[in-house]
Amino acid sequence: MNGQLSDLARAELETLAAEGILPSWDDVAELNALGWQVETPETRRELARGSPVSVGGVTLRPLTLAGWAWFERVGEQCRDQNAALAYAMAHGSDATLDDMTTANVREWRRKIRATERELVLAVAEVIDQDRGPELPPRKDSPGLADLSAVIVAAVGGDPDTWERQVRIGYVGEVMAAVARSQGTGDGKPDPNDPRIQAQAAIIWAVKKIRQRHAEADRNAAAGTGGGSNGG
Repeated sequence: MNGQLSDLARAELETLAAEGILPSWDDVAELNALGWQVETPETRRELARGSPVSVGGVTLRPLTLAGWAWFERVGEQCRDQNAALAYAMAHGSDATLDDMTTANVREWRRKIRATERELVLAVAEVIDQDRGPELPPRKDSPGLADLSAVIVAAVGGDPDTWERQVRIGYVGEVMAAVARSQGTGDGKPDPNDPRIQAQAAIIWAVKKIRQRHAEADRNAAAGTGGGSNGG
């Protein structure tokens, strides 16, 4: 997590301070984490690419569209399917991936300092990042170029980024969000957008801080009143 205070969290904390409310460190940490989810392009980029998994001196990431297309065309011909899948995960963002062959996979696998079990577990850990069954393009589905063109038309960006820099699961999430927004037809923001959810969570967190502060003031006033009556 970013070690700096997000602008959104800072603004909320300054508002609370002006009201005489001093949040706890836990409150500050929560507001800051939510703030970065809304603000930072780095956070959104990591959500798009997925978390890296290191094994045997290489780094694996969730499959990109280009990585899956290569695996379907070349990787499935490999005797070691797990190594081919790991190769696609490691090279999904490479512009040269389309030219790689099963021989490249075998050479790459020999250089990895990992046992078969370690590589299997690493691949499983990467796959687990995209919970729920994803359905990559098949023979009867839109091609890679067609699919990326649809995404670019809907949300912007460029085809190479969507094909090589973004995990399949995130592509699915974006397409689902586009479908939901088109389905409502009301032009309203998608409530399932992570940034919108984080913004709503910030509002709720600030409200709870105010409620706790008001309750503490009432308890303190009740305690003071009780003491004077008893005297």
